[in-house]
Amino acid sequence: MNSQQRKDMILKYIVEDFIATAEPVGSNALLGKHRLDMSSATIRNVMAGLEKDGLIEKTHTSSGRVPSTAGYRYYVEKLGSGESLKRNVAEGFEKEFALVFKSKTQSVEDTIQKACEVLSQVTSLAIVVLGNEARNETLVSVSMIPLSPVAATVILVTDRGSVENKTFPMPKGVDIKAVTYGVKLLNDRLAGTKISDLESKTRALEPILKSQVGRDSKIVVEAFVDAFLSFAKKRYKAYGTTNLLGLPEFSDEEAFRKAVSYLGEGLDPESADTVKAQVGPGTNVSLSDRADVAVVSQSFNLPGLPAGDIAVVGPRRMDYKKVILLLRGLAKTLADYYESTGETPPKVVSKKDDDKKGGNEG
Repeated sequence: MNSQQRKDMILKYIVEDFIATAEPVGSNALLGKHRLDMSSATIRNVMAGLEKDGLIEKTHTSSGRVPSTAGYRYYVEKLGSGESLKRNVAEGFEKEFALVFKSKTQSVEDTIQKACEVLSQVTSLAIVVLGNEARNETLVSVSMIPLSPVAATVILVTDRGSVENKTFPMPKGVDIKAVTYGVKLLNDRLAGTKISDLESKTRALEPILKSQVGRDSKIVVEAFVDAFLSFAKKRYKAYGTTNLLGLPEFSDEEAFRKAVSYLGEGLDPESADTVKAQVGPGTNVSLSDRADVAVVSQSFNLPGLPAGDIAVVGPRRMDYKKVILLLRGLAKTLADYYESTGETPPKVVSKKDDDKKGGNEG
């Protein structure tokens, strides 16, 4: 075993032992647990090299070491895949997950929601569904429904089946009929427009709206702009957020608050304070530099629908092997289910099934 192989082995054990225990890992613990064919002094020398390389770091409370952000990335990219990923980390998952697919008539949204709830239970982490950005979608219709004399809802529908609704107050004295007419005018003029172009085109229509609707045209414009600006942002829905409270990394309020805020901010692929690692087609790991948060995301494609991502959010100490396997299985099962014409949904691929095929997932 050469020097690099020793480093890789020791780093792998440090990462996996820390994932399992949340406790810093020392040389004696490594020697005793893994029965390594080297002395404690040799292990300490290897750990010193890993620390110099920035892959592990010392904590203030122990002589042991923990993985750094760079160490986790190296582990995920170089050491956390291959044949070791094949083990069946999800015993019982297939059975529970199969219950989600009992009905062929449930909506896609309901199916994904139920699948994410199961995934959240299996991982004890938070699950996020990221919708595709809507900027390239095209407006099909906009309508308004009066809810009461003081409130109304604007509803937008796009060519990909996305729906956005915004409820806004109706100031006293507003002419509901005039506002309704203004929304109809927008619908007639803007249907077929890309979401990314709606604001500028709506602003350009303000003079016409004012001449047709009068003083209440401003209400129409602002309510409509507010609705489609929400469309233009990347949409996400979170499940199992409270699971994070049970983890030592998020046991105090400030750490939990940072983790939850990361659900809305840190999932942005352009985020400057995030270290990225790609571990396969459609599978990515993001490690936050400002909080002890990691995100493993898997893209999914369903027939006739825009692409999206399902992400698992937790501490950097998460079990990457398990999470990656579950996400890949979920994405494959969702795709197979909606492409299938039979009554029996496909099951998540387990180690046993994969071994029969002789597959070798990287």
